[in-house]
Amino acid sequence: MPLFVFVDAAGRIRQIGPTLEKVLPGAAQRCDAFAQHFAPKYPQRHAVDQFRDLAPGSTLHLCLRSYPQIGLRAVVSPMAGGTLLNVSFGASIAEAMRCLDLRLTDFPATELAVDMLYQLEAKSAAMAASLRLAQQMRGARDAAEERATTDSLTGLGNRRAFEDQLNRLCSNGDPFSLMLLDLDHFKQVNDRLGHPGGDYVLQQVAVILRQELRQEDTIVRLGGDEFAVILNDIANRKRLRRIAVRLKTRLQGQMSFEGQNCRVSASFGLLCSCDVDVAHPQQMLVDADRALYASKRAGRGRVTFHKREIV
Repeated sequence: MPLFVFVDAAGRIRQIGPTLEKVLPGAAQRCDAFAQHFAPKYPQRHAVDQFRDLAPGSTLHLCLRSYPQIGLRAVVSPMAGGTLLNVSFGASIAEAMRCLDLRLTDFPATELAVDMLYQLEAKSAAMAASLRLAQQMRGARDAAEERATTDSLTGLGNRRAFEDQLNRLCSNGDPFSLMLLDLDHFKQVNDRLGHPGGDYVLQQVAVILRQELRQEDTIVRLGGDEFAVILNDIANRKRLRRIAVRLKTRLQGQMSFEGQNCRVSASFGLLCSCDVDVAHPQQMLVDADRALYASKRAGRGRVTFHKREIV
């Protein structure tokens, strides 16, 4: 019995099992008082070290004074010269192993609490597996949502991401600016270099937009060679024009694919939320699109505000 304690008639510990020796080293050699290390867990009619009035097989509910959260059960067996207490941790076995650095080998094979510990470990393992599965499902859902709002060719947002952000800003009444841009003469690049060349140009445009714009801006490819940008917290026409002109200049730079020139330009249509009485998502998109095609009609490679002259 690795968890026994033999207490003499004076209430002192005379012998102790090897497991309790790990918990209370030297207690038997010093003949420590039983009450020095053990306390009643619940109110009892007798002192913690007075066992003479207890019938054989009686149960004491105790705790360690140094670890009062660890409950113990002790079965009383009167013997010549004292009382033998067969101690078990019961429901506190997991806490005891954690606090007292005990191992399964420190408990008898017949200890019922060991079976309970196995059940706790199995439950913990099941809960951990369930948590991992939930995390995997959450990750898969997030990945699916990201794919649903991402343009597979450029890695920018797609039309759904654009509409979601535009609807959100209009609903909240937040200031923002809307920029539509369409590549000029892109069909000629596709006809001359094929779809690989055209895809390369679209990808390079995406790189330039990411480099020139802020992380908090929404940059999307609406489809084909048309892109859109929502600039959060910017509703200033002069600032918006400077940004558009900078982008137009970058996009007109030298670009080549497999040694062949594939230079393009871009036309822009701009609209600030401050220029409308009520920001309605669909109407703002229509107005910005009209400004874009005004740039196209004016000779391409232009920046046009809605209902404003070409700049």
